[in-house]
Amino acid sequence: MVAGDYLKYAKEAEYEPQALFLDSGDAFELEDELRRLGTRRILFLCNTVTVKFKGTSDLIGHYTDKGFRCFKYVRKEPFLNEVDVFGGLGVYKEFNCDTIITIGGTADIDCGKLVAAAAVNPVKELSEFAGLNKLKKDISVLCCIVTDNSASPTTLYAEYYDTKYEKWNLCMSSYLIPQIVVVDTDFSVRTEMAWALGSSFSALACAVEAYISPASKFNSPYRANAVNACYSIFTNIKKLKDDPDDSYARRLLSVGGLYSGIASRMFGLGYAHIITNYMISRYGVAFAAYHLPLLTKAMELYTEKCKEDLSDLARELHLCTMSSSVESAASTFVAGLRRICDMTEYNMPKVDLSDSEITRIADDTRRDAANYGLYFFETKDLVQIMTGTFERIS
Repeated sequence: MVAGDYLKYAKEAEYEPQALFLDSGDAFELEDELRRLGTRRILFLCNTVTVKFKGTSDLIGHYTDKGFRCFKYVRKEPFLNEVDVFGGLGVYKEFNCDTIITIGGTADIDCGKLVAAAAVNPVKELSEFAGLNKLKKDISVLCCIVTDNSASPTTLYAEYYDTKYEKWNLCMSSYLIPQIVVVDTDFSVRTEMAWALGSSFSALACAVEAYISPASKFNSPYRANAVNACYSIFTNIKKLKDDPDDSYARRLLSVGGLYSGIASRMFGLGYAHIITNYMISRYGVAFAAYHLPLLTKAMELYTEKCKEDLSDLARELHLCTMSSSVESAASTFVAGLRRICDMTEYNMPKVDLSDSEITRIADDTRRDAANYGLYFFETKDLVQIMTGTFERIS
């Protein structure tokens, strides 16, 4: 990609409307929508946890009784790589499936996206999808039953670790947007608290980065989605932490993730997301938890660079009065972001990078950020953001 490529693509791409099912029990109410899309043979894609849910076996039995042929693939890897994608694709082809239903979180959804893409866009290596707009045809029918609070169900990208080339790949295409999304708290309430909170932190970071993107000023509907995401997460994240059985808070957090993904479609990745991807690629998937801490440190160090956007967001979220000054409102938002971020930093992998490694990631991030129309941080700024984040957590 070259400077601004993503923004141009996102503006011109066509987006098919998604069917959203947001109530408890809705996972069992998909028959009409599936038949409308021509579904006959379903591959259920689970992970080693969700496959043990009683709801999962009940769901497969339910749609079998409705006359659909149902098959199952269980992801085996702890993080998504091409092994699971091609494993799922093998089962999909073996039984001549036409639809995928994922039951799980970000990695399972992204696996479903890539299996559905490869089913109609044959590739020898999954890396052929890496980059922008590499799919020639729309994916096969994909339904995501979401068990965490991530943005993945509504984004136009999928991420995975390529074990052959030892790098984290990002595949971006409007074809990767699932046709059906289900937020059913009968499933999500069984998700471990660490996964539920972690996915919310990432969705919040994506939403804030979408809002402060310079391009967001020219696309108010997508900017409004970022506001909705931030509001849902800001007002419910502590409720869920205090009461893991609060299904209503889980539902609102999941909806916040959906709003975040929609906002990210138009504006792409922000600086903190890009840095996080480089850290994952070089040092392991555990470093995905650094997304929100990196963004928070950036906002603390360089509030002045985006104070107008941050003050507007503080007012949208009712964190301050409408009469507050720009500086006061921006500071109030950053303080609120820090309070949420502090919930993430108690169990994170420590970073021990040399100055040259940090500078190399900063250089790569600055270059990539131009693809998304981002120019307000120099390499030295990004180095300071990373160093400050790592020192705080260590």
